[in-house]
Amino acid sequence: MHMKITAQKGDNGRYDLLVMGMFEQEVEHIKKIDEKLNGEIAAAIKKKEFTGETGQLKSISTLGKLPAEKILVIGLGKKTDYTKENIRRAAGAAIRVALSLNARKCTTLLHEAECESTTESERIAAVVEGSVLGLYRFNQYKTDKKEQEKQVDELVIPTNNSEANEAIHKAETVCTSTLHVRDMVNTPANIATPRYLADEALKLKKLGVKVKVYEKDELQKMGFNAFLAVAQGSAQPPVFVVMEYGSGKDVYACIGKGITFDSGGLNIKPTTGMEDMKMDKAGAATVIALMETVARLKLSVHLICAFPACENMLSGTSYKPGDIITSYNKKNIEMMNTDAEGRMVLSDALSFIEKQYAPKAMIDLATLTGACVVALGYWATGLMTTDDGLFEQLRDAGKETGERVWRLPLWDEYKDILRSENADVRSVGRSYDAGTIAGAIFLKNFVEKTPWVHLDIAGTAWMPENKYYYTKGATGTGVRLLVNWLEKKVKD
Repeated sequence: MHMKITAQKGDNGRYDLLVMGMFEQEVEHIKKIDEKLNGEIAAAIKKKEFTGETGQLKSISTLGKLPAEKILVIGLGKKTDYTKENIRRAAGAAIRVALSLNARKCTTLLHEAECESTTESERIAAVVEGSVLGLYRFNQYKTDKKEQEKQVDELVIPTNNSEANEAIHKAETVCTSTLHVRDMVNTPANIATPRYLADEALKLKKLGVKVKVYEKDELQKMGFNAFLAVAQGSAQPPVFVVMEYGSGKDVYACIGKGITFDSGGLNIKPTTGMEDMKMDKAGAATVIALMETVARLKLSVHLICAFPACENMLSGTSYKPGDIITSYNKKNIEMMNTDAEGRMVLSDALSFIEKQYAPKAMIDLATLTGACVVALGYWATGLMTTDDGLFEQLRDAGKETGERVWRLPLWDEYKDILRSENADVRSVGRSYDAGTIAGAIFLKNFVEKTPWVHLDIAGTAWMPENKYYYTKGATGTGVRLLVNWLEKKVKD
């Protein structure tokens, strides 16, 4: 569903819904409108039906007294606590109310509520982000009465800001790619195979992106044995995809885990929740959409995005606990649990990208460990790195985009968790202790010199319920975070 978003000056006709925000106990800026409504908002405040607390909603019929059929007032909370993320969340809530009211044409004043250290253009962008992301529905495979579904056709942002259209365009571009991630991740494994992901990457060639797809035969010659070990239990052929955009001495690389379905292999997962294991390709989907965004925005950056894609299935050809596998960088891995497949496929990919492209910085994104969900839930991505500068950059990008990261340590003491008696490194520890850190410690064995960050998106890539501007299912987390990070690299 496409919603037209425009910035307009002056009086622009009638609307189905007017959206506005109100800070807690601050009614001055809504007095003019409230007077036309015979003081309905003030009356609601007096009765304590509405106080402006964060997330509160008050819908009022205008009875023709304003150029909108209804007004939606959203509580913005305390002004001192108000941030760009609050704007996104308010906009996401508003667009869902608009959808439920079948309001086809809406106008919003949410950008007018100022928050510290933001420009109006930034607030407009936040409104667009919350609105576009909040409107998402995964309904491609519904055929019954689909044409009757409610939709919002147009969102108007009244402003005299000369930079508004540029802010809208950029926000729409980034969010459209984020929704592309959601579509790819939500698409089930019988459709979204490794080849499907490769084809999605190949579509970017029309945007000037170089795309190379390595097939199984090539990967065997290259020595991608850890990756191929995971893939060998499936009938679906594995692929390793490398995308490149731009040029220049400083190369930045982002690598995503692309397990299109994760059964757990011989260490099979429990039945409950296995249908959600189509989400294990979120890292790969994110780097595809990141490259799409960078190319559409024409950022002056030399970027490599890559992903190994395969299924983790159980069959007579599956890899087995206790197997010893020689990785791309010649380290021998004692593979102790077939459900720890993400680190196996990433190990070869990280080594290859470092060797072939010598990036200035390298970031991997992976739905790697259930332990990360236990530790951080759904509201922070686990970040592990030995580079303080990269951590600070991504922490700041997370604060700006609302895609927050939280650092976990990579101290040398943790290395003992993966000490193997039979090979160079165990794939998992002997217990569940520090499970998320252990995953990063394993990957660190396959990065020699490059400044590197591991982002465990196991919690943030998938939302168990509709919340704010997120829809149940895939979130698309990572695109906005990394675009923000790369933009600052361009400016530096």
